[in-house]
Amino acid sequence: MSKHTRGPWIVNVDRGGYPVIDQIGGDEFDVVGESGFLDSDADCANAQLIAAAPDLLESLMSYVDDFECSDPYCPEQGLCKHCTAEAAIAKATQ
Repeated sequence: MSKHTRGPWIVNVDRGGYPVIDQIGGDEFDVVGESGFLDSDADCANAQLIAAAPDLLESLMSYVDDFECSDPYCPEQGLCKHCTAEAAIAKATQ
């Protein structure tokens, strides 16, 4: 079981006018952010990327389930797209 807050997530604006990441359909709490925390264009772009993370992870997991690594040398090097995707999933779900 993952330790992260289950998605989907969305970027909202809090009472102070700052973007925060909230869980859709869940309890009212901020997944990431607090007033004054996300206050630049880069912070807002990061929030959008973070909000998309659950969808990206689910899509990547579906891809990995549908395909297998076909490169006989890849397990030694780990450079194919499939193995790179598996490594990203492992990093996100540890």
